[in-house]
Amino acid sequence: MRCLFTCCLLCCSAFVATAADTTVVTKKVRPMRTWASFGGVFGVHSTDFFQSYKRYLGGPSSTFDVPYVIEGGIASYLWKNVSVGLTASYYKAVVRESYKQYYPFGDTSANTLLSIAQDMSVTATPIIATIDYYPIDRQFATYVGAGLGIGISTIVWKQGVYGNGGASETTPYNDTHIVPAGLLRAGISLGWDKERTTKVAGALTFEVRYTFMTVSAPLFKRLAESLPNAGPETTGDYHIQAGGLGLHVGVSVIVN
Repeated sequence: MRCLFTCCLLCCSAFVATAADTTVVTKKVRPMRTWASFGGVFGVHSTDFFQSYKRYLGGPSSTFDVPYVIEGGIASYLWKNVSVGLTASYYKAVVRESYKQYYPFGDTSANTLLSIAQDMSVTATPIIATIDYYPIDRQFATYVGAGLGIGISTIVWKQGVYGNGGASETTPYNDTHIVPAGLLRAGISLGWDKERTTKVAGALTFEVRYTFMTVSAPLFKRLAESLPNAGPETTGDYHIQAGGLGLHVGVSVIVN
């Protein structure tokens, strides 16, 4: 009798262990998507800054260049056609130019014509929590999305004045700002596998995006005292739209 009881106990233990193992093996894992992309950002600008830049410093530029952008991100499909994730981008808009100008700046009666070099960069790193919606679950799938987060921007402005037997190099501005950021986007995912629901599915993505990221900074404050006839705007903040319209091409991998 004791032997029979022992056998029953061992069988029950084995059954429970097998059930537990089965539960672990068949546990549902939410699909994950990772991606990386490359593109360009159009529209990084500052209307009020370049108005003062041309008026007081005589620089010919009226906007920043078009920077290249790199991006990476990860997302989880919390629902069948909705993913929630995190994306981070990096790009750098610059103004670099050399020109001739009278010194002191803005003094039209000055007779000293010098060479001026300007080197200004605005780096932007938006880190944004996103939500995307895929209307149809198929190999070629369009999607729309939005997101909110923060943007880290570093502005460095260096200026050189050369000629007349001398040289002067200054840094009118150098600081880092953390500001709110957001995005709206739409794109298409061209799957390499038959279905997005396969175990591992790669895709080529094309995306159009607009990033909102405004940075305010007193860019002219250090120069204001040396500018003849400087207006009151030179002591206040200038606004830089560090975001803009972006075009992205990338690859993504979905693991189900």
